[in-house]
Amino acid sequence: YEKIREMFVKAIDNGVSGRINSLALEGLLRLRQCCVSLNMLPRSLYSQRDNSSTKLNKVVEFIESFLREGHKMLVFSQFTSALEELGRLLQEKNIRYLLMTGSTRNRHELIDRFQHHPSDKVFLISLKTGGTGLNLTAADRVLMIDDWWNPAVENQAFSRAHRIGQHNEVMVYRFICKSTVEEKILDLHKMKKDISDMFNAAAGKFSIEQIKYLLN
Repeated sequence: YEKIREMFVKAIDNGVSGRINSLALEGLLRLRQCCVSLNMLPRSLYSQRDNSSTKLNKVVEFIESFLREGHKMLVFSQFTSALEELGRLLQEKNIRYLLMTGSTRNRHELIDRFQHHPSDKVFLISLKTGGTGLNLTAADRVLMIDDWWNPAVENQAFSRAHRIGQHNEVMVYRFICKSTVEEKILDLHKMKKDISDMFNAAAGKFSIEQIKYLLN
């Protein structure tokens, strides 16, 4: 994480002004990937594969605990590759799960299985896919592997379990790496900034101060 952070900070300091936005966006993306799993990084930045992810292993621990307690759960990530890696970890534990991403075609079948089949208790969903038109009130646990810049997108995902027909208390769990860009994202959420606008590179709304706040 520190190696990649220093590389992008140096690139931004030495780069031409027209490229600062694109450098910042890529740097923030790579740092967020570091927080989830090093296996998500391109080989040009980190060639070693099959790394053990502290965060995903912790997510598996929570899933196992919730299963023992009889809960059904939604697990969200912005990154499809993170969900796929988590799925492999769950397979190693013989934990059954459903997976829905932007490329999933049988969405209604998966939703029906999760809502009505007692054996389907774990639903892995890409964050944007889970933000629209889903009623998943069978879940009473929501796990966020990573945070999205725009709180409204997250709130839409949370509301999948909070819809009419939910009779149980819904608990939401965030998995945040300490002293990383993930904590900075939460700080920005709390400050109620328009994060989606700030990160619109085309609109040129990045300031040098905002970039360095997130990267330092």
